[in-house]
Amino acid sequence: RHTKRRKLLKTNSIRKHLKRPKLLKTNSIGRHIKRHKLLKTNSIRRHIKRHKLLKTNLIRRHLKRHKLLKERLLTGCKTYSSSVLSDLFCISSGISEHLEDMADIAALISIGAFYLIILVVGLIASRKNNKTASSKTEETMVAGRNIGITVGVFTCTATWVGGGFINGTAESVFEPGQGLVWTQAPVAYSASLLLGGLLFARRMRERRYVTMLDPLQKAFGDRMCALLFLPCLLGELFWSAAILAALGGTVSILVDFSMDWSIVLSAGIAVVYTLFGGLYSVAYTDVAQLIFIFLGLWTVVPFALTHPSVSPLASTAFIWPSSPNSTAQATAKTSTTAATTSGWIGQLQPSDRWRYADSALMLILGGIPWQVYFQRVLSQRTAAGAVAISAASGLAVLLMSLPPVLIGAAAASASNSSQWLIEDCVDSRFILPLALRHLCPRPVAIVGLGAVSAAVMSSADSTVLSSASMFCRNVFKPLVWPKASEGQLVWVLRASILAAGAASAGLAISIRTIYGLWFLCSDLVYVVVLPQLTASLYLPWTNAGGSLAGYLVSLTLRLSAGESLLGLPALVRWPNYQLTGESDTNDFVQQFPVRTVSMLAGFAALMLVSLLSKTTSYGGDRGEDGVNDNQRTGVSKETLTTYL
Repeated sequence: RHTKRRKLLKTNSIRKHLKRPKLLKTNSIGRHIKRHKLLKTNSIRRHIKRHKLLKTNLIRRHLKRHKLLKERLLTGCKTYSSSVLSDLFCISSGISEHLEDMADIAALISIGAFYLIILVVGLIASRKNNKTASSKTEETMVAGRNIGITVGVFTCTATWVGGGFINGTAESVFEPGQGLVWTQAPVAYSASLLLGGLLFARRMRERRYVTMLDPLQKAFGDRMCALLFLPCLLGELFWSAAILAALGGTVSILVDFSMDWSIVLSAGIAVVYTLFGGLYSVAYTDVAQLIFIFLGLWTVVPFALTHPSVSPLASTAFIWPSSPNSTAQATAKTSTTAATTSGWIGQLQPSDRWRYADSALMLILGGIPWQVYFQRVLSQRTAAGAVAISAASGLAVLLMSLPPVLIGAAAASASNSSQWLIEDCVDSRFILPLALRHLCPRPVAIVGLGAVSAAVMSSADSTVLSSASMFCRNVFKPLVWPKASEGQLVWVLRASILAAGAASAGLAISIRTIYGLWFLCSDLVYVVVLPQLTASLYLPWTNAGGSLAGYLVSLTLRLSAGESLLGLPALVRWPNYQLTGESDTNDFVQQFPVRTVSMLAGFAALMLVSLLSKTTSYGGDRGEDGVNDNQRTGVSKETLTTYL
């Protein structure tokens, strides 16, 4: 029992001992795990709380720092904004000036390329001139009478559609108080070409004259022809000056280049190829130039008409826009209230009707006796071709007047939102280049400049050649050097071309208005030369005495009426004489048709004195060759002294 009990106690003791450690171990593990979880949970909670606190503090510090930096930045911007903006403005101005300089250089390169093309064409044509005919001077003046109808139409049209034609037409349409109604030259010159072809071209070509003064020289003698050369020369010089002034003004506005130097350079280039090629060079370069003119002007027109500042032409035809343009017109131009409300169409006042008719007759009939016209007529192969090119050129001139009319109307219709009419338009002769500058993109404006350049070159070469031809053939050879050879006369002709170009450039620099120059060029030709040329071709009984009397009467009456554009005072105040300036007595208008009266009075004096002197020592009837029997060497010095 003892043993059994002892074993039992031992067994129970072992069991209890084994059970207790397990229980203790289990409880210890349970407590440890529970404590670990609690510690872990508390640690996580503390970590999360601390992280949130750190994050919150960091955000607060960041926001505070950001606000501080922002305040400092704003303070710095306020402090340095003026200097920074000033620097930026200087940089942008420098960039814009650089771009403008680059555009000016591109424009000058384009014009230089155009001049080079024309020069090459002229020199190539001059080689044809050197290969033909017998008389060198006649070959230079009328191209050996070998110009075809097509080239003749091109050269005749291009001669009339010059820089004065384009700029002067736009100037007159834009000018308040004038407008389209007073822009007479396009229609008048077109009619002049048609009448010239019907009345003079065939007769002149059939008689194989070389210059316009040839019939005058045959009818009235060498000395009287020299006197008649003077108004012809002045007309050519005025016309050439108008052409050069047009290009000079256009180049000086569109490109940063001096106007005076532009005129001198243009005259020089026009003279160079005319020296070597004569009429051949002039005619064939006119073909290329007329194409440049046509394409260039019609490229400009759509941009000018669709510019945002340009009102519809129909709405401004009879009244200026109500926005600041009317103020600009009144500011830029000194004009009456009635003039500024008439629109770009213009209006004709009843008091102006005689002056209007006088101007129209002067342009129509005074556009006929021009050497530049007869040079083309006399260079035709046949008399029928001479008539044909006159008629076709008249229609072409009317067509070519449409672009400058539209450009002038667009400039007059501009709403003036940028105030460019007030700021720039101090002289209406610049209205076409100003319209190109402000109403067209820069590349299109350069194309328009090319068109004006082509127009100038097409007319400047013709005028210097025509005036030099008349001087060389009709004045220098018969009166100064009768025994001069053909080679010597060619050198005289070239020297005359240089002198004519220099004189034209001087007039273009000194006289202001382009349309005024263009208008004046027909004045003396209409008053003095037209009746003389008509008498020499249609009145075979007229003589040198009558020619001299008509010359003096016409010239005296015209000069006594004065001319405000040239600063000549009015010695005789005809009916309806008006002063247009407040204090300047040279600023006036002769409403009376002085030019037509002077021309008719001179024509009447020519016929009357010719009839009275028919049986005197210096009179006589003409023979079969159209020359007065007693006047084949011209009126004598004693007769000239008596009539003077």
